[in-house]
Amino acid sequence: MPKSEDRKILDNLRDSHPNFEDVTNWETGPDPPDFIGTRPNGPKIGLELTEWLDAKQATRSITRMEAEYRWIEALATEKQSPPKSFDRVILAFKNSVRFNEHDAPRFRDEFYALVWKTDEHADRLTVLNAVLDLSPYPTLKRYLRGLSFQRLPDKYCVTSGQRWVATGGKFYPSDPQNAMRSLLETIEKKISKKDYVRLKQRLNIQELILVVHFGLRGVLHAAPSIAISPILLDLIPEVRSRFSDGAGPFNKIYLYLALNEGPLHLIYP
Repeated sequence: MPKSEDRKILDNLRDSHPNFEDVTNWETGPDPPDFIGTRPNGPKIGLELTEWLDAKQATRSITRMEAEYRWIEALATEKQSPPKSFDRVILAFKNSVRFNEHDAPRFRDEFYALVWKTDEHADRLTVLNAVLDLSPYPTLKRYLRGLSFQRLPDKYCVTSGQRWVATGGKFYPSDPQNAMRSLLETIEKKISKKDYVRLKQRLNIQELILVVHFGLRGVLHAAPSIAISPILLDLIPEVRSRFSDGAGPFNKIYLYLALNEGPLHLIYP
């Protein structure tokens, strides 16, 4: 992941958790670690970021997924108030989808024109059908096969500041053990790296912290999107138990649900 992406994840983490590790300043590290932070009383800590992606569950090309990711990023629905008549818009991209920055403003304008028009003429009791005829919206038609509107149970309803657009797929898969397996594999891969040996001593770092982050890219890559389901809370104690004897070079391990600036879970200790 490019350093600019790492910095964006860290900035999002600090926005949603301003007192994270009581660090007042984060500087780019020598890789490893990704960042070096300083606490008010002076000691330095190292921070490693790693993304939770499950390659075994990915079924579509990386190129296509990256294009879908960029389109959804361009819509920036988290900066718009969510619709009142539905909770999420599901986009069905064409197989040949690509991201064209030149088309992004028109894609965004047409998307919101369609969404607000639909929201205006519907209510939460009305059955919303998928929109397959996108003829009035030529830029959407160029990239989408259609789109649909999803209602969620009240406890899952989106609020201001949350992203409310996604691509088709399962948001609450029924195999939490698969999710736990891939999360453990992600952590253990970092623990086993030899780059961290004597790192604290060489850089005069008091602690080394690992943050495993899961966000929109994970959902689009068919990764264990159980991470945005409340079921995840049932997995965390079992994941913690796997590291009861230590976590190698890391003093702490966090799981950060970066989608919609979500919660931060302490995995170790």
